[in-house]
Amino acid sequence: MAVQGCVAAGRGPATRGTTGALVLLHRSVRDGAIADVGRAIAMALGGALAFAPVEYVLTLGAYAGASGTTSKLELAALTATLSLLLLLGLAAVTAPILVLHRLIRARVTPAGGRTPGLASIGPLGSAGDGDPGPPVRVDPDRVHRPRERRPPLRLALRARRT
Repeated sequence: MAVQGCVAAGRGPATRGTTGALVLLHRSVRDGAIADVGRAIAMALGGALAFAPVEYVLTLGAYAGASGTTSKLELAALTATLSLLLLLGLAAVTAPILVLHRLIRARVTPAGGRTPGLASIGPLGSAGDGDPGPPVRVDPDRVHRPRERRPPLRLALRARRT
């Protein structure tokens, strides 16, 4: 069953996956790659925002000079610069990985390039919706029976020689 997706966000129709969760498809591989780049920038921004206050406190604690207002502002500027460099580095590394993953999936399966990306978050309730996964086949004869213990190889070889 196809459900209409959000076309304004670059998404095409949505379908239900094997677990019954709603899977939103991108209109094309290009739209998916653009979404992957945006997702990589958002993840890098989150990492840089988490890094900045910790780095500022650690740098302020380890600073050997006088801790006046001017030096604190200079350390804040240094921390902001380091955070921006981290943002650029993380985005420059993460974006090509996400896009390359999408291109490989599109090459293997044409519809695979339109599915949600490597770092995308599924719809709410998809992780803990009570779906236990595929059934496991269990042999009732082997459920409670302990494994047979074999003698060590050297004892078995000695027993054959005699």
